[in-house]
Amino acid sequence: MFSKYVPDSDNNSKYPPQYQVFLAGTEEAPSDSLIHLDSRWFLVKQSYLSTSGLRVALANELEEPTFETISFGSKTYDPITDTSGTSSSTVKILRVKWSEHFTYLSQGSENYQRGDQQIFVPKTVTPKPSDTLTLSDGVWRILSVQNEATWSCHARRA
Repeated sequence: MFSKYVPDSDNNSKYPPQYQVFLAGTEEAPSDSLIHLDSRWFLVKQSYLSTSGLRVALANELEEPTFETISFGSKTYDPITDTSGTSSSTVKILRVKWSEHFTYLSQGSENYQRGDQQIFVPKTVTPKPSDTLTLSDGVWRILSVQNEATWSCHARRA
């Protein structure tokens, strides 16, 4: 069910829609979880148990592309030979607009800018700042990484 348009003045003048997704009262929908309906993906902002006994999840619809299989390039350093190189692997990721999921941990945190992305990488790889990701629309550089259920990476075009 459509709820409202939420201003998105950080990126443009568009108003992305926010929805109320109704679930059984026994179902869980924690913040930052994903709901898949038909071919659309929603990111839960918060949920609550309504007086009717249904769980109501306030969720934003995610823009495409949401999921991608990408090339992950990690810089390596060998202290014995004093050489550096790059290793590459393929992983499946989730990407969202930075304003959908971000946390400033301190004043020294890299500020988010227009066009930045928040990219969720599985724990099968260990991203670090300055690593690169080759997505469908080009190469992105990781600026910071947060350890959550997955690696949450703040990325900017390289």
